[in-house]
Amino acid sequence: MNWDNVPVCFIADDGTSLCWTLAENLTVQGWKTVVLQWPTSQSKLPSELPQDVQVMQTQGMNENHIEAALIEASKLYGSASTLIYLEPVSAGSQPAQNLQAAFWLVKHLQPALTETSHGGRNAFLTVARMDGVLGTTGERKGSALSGGLFGLVKTLNLEWEDVFCRAVDLHPDLSIEQAAACILAEMEDPDRTLVEVGVSPQTRVTLALAQTARSTT
Repeated sequence: MNWDNVPVCFIADDGTSLCWTLAENLTVQGWKTVVLQWPTSQSKLPSELPQDVQVMQTQGMNENHIEAALIEASKLYGSASTLIYLEPVSAGSQPAQNLQAAFWLVKHLQPALTETSHGGRNAFLTVARMDGVLGTTGERKGSALSGGLFGLVKTLNLEWEDVFCRAVDLHPDLSIEQAAACILAEMEDPDRTLVEVGVSPQTRVTLALAQTARSTT
């Protein structure tokens, strides 16, 4: 298969069917997708997948295992132009380990994400499932992983000037199909000034700096 000039998206599996639905939706839009499955993942591989959806299983979550999987995936399927990190939701997942894995992914995909040219923009997105309003309601406490991912995105948004970076918080009440559609919509958002976005069944929110009133005294 010729992968030249075809956008390739790597998706870090969250342990649910969201990654498969997202991967299938991406293929409809002309993407090649590679789902990176962690050893701890509890998501079941669908019986049928589009031929442009590939699966790469990592042998572990340390740096060497992740680097080896990314090298092999890139060799077989092409260089990533987009990375989507879906926050794992399985009961046995360890936030510190998962956050470290996200850092290893970013580290070893940095050359591809900042250099690959396919006629479109390169992107890095993280997806958490808090309250859909960036944790501002207090109804669901953001995990250490969620906070770390949002911080990572904000840092890389400053360092990677030519890469579209966004952290997305999806409300848990969104269906798998709705969540996948929201992620795709955020990927295509032309507004590069937004770094953090929350989506709930009722609304889409962003954060803005408040203007401090000047004293007249």
